[in-house]
Amino acid sequence: MKAAFRVLAFSLNLLAWSWFFSDGPHNNGLDPHPDSWGGQWRFLTFWGLNVNLIMTGGALLSQFKIAKLPTWLCTHAVIHSSVVMILYWSLVAIDPYLVRVPGRYLPWYIEYQVHLLTGFLCYLEAFKFTGCFKELKKDLLMINIMNLAYISWVEFVIFPMSGHPCNKAGTVCGFPYPFLNEIPTSERIGIYVFSTAFVFMFYFFVRKTILHFKK
Repeated sequence: MKAAFRVLAFSLNLLAWSWFFSDGPHNNGLDPHPDSWGGQWRFLTFWGLNVNLIMTGGALLSQFKIAKLPTWLCTHAVIHSSVVMILYWSLVAIDPYLVRVPGRYLPWYIEYQVHLLTGFLCYLEAFKFTGCFKELKKDLLMINIMNLAYISWVEFVIFPMSGHPCNKAGTVCGFPYPFLNEIPTSERIGIYVFSTAFVFMFYFFVRKTILHFKK
């Protein structure tokens, strides 16, 4: 059963990842805007899909004893997936246009794969088979690196090099998610700080819960 699950999880993630480099986006009117830079790498969700693809690929290699899957990689996949699912679906519930550009929507099967299913597959692998939240120093180091990497990527690369999407006034353009173009710099920094704090609180909450039930 474990082998079948790992083959299925990796295959689903690989199919979703491959879709972004196929004719799928073009056929659905999702070609990158000429004023946007970075392609799919603009989005936190796509970073998460790549992390989960690497994690499920590593689990498959581990299944056939080709390589050992590091638990810190599973931990990061769980954290990243959780952040994507909580933030994305919370913002969609408030107002879909906070994270979606009007007229540019993923097909439903890709939408739910990258924003929901890949996360649940990650949870099953991490909590049922591999185990995670075991290496405190490595876990926290990876969380810090990835947080800083994505924030720096958006602020210092994507934003300066892009001219789409824009806020409603047309005065601020370039951030990948529409709501980031609508708020001032101070609020944007506040969101980064809050999100980072939430990630660490979530990490320690889950870690403590796991250790409690293992007693």
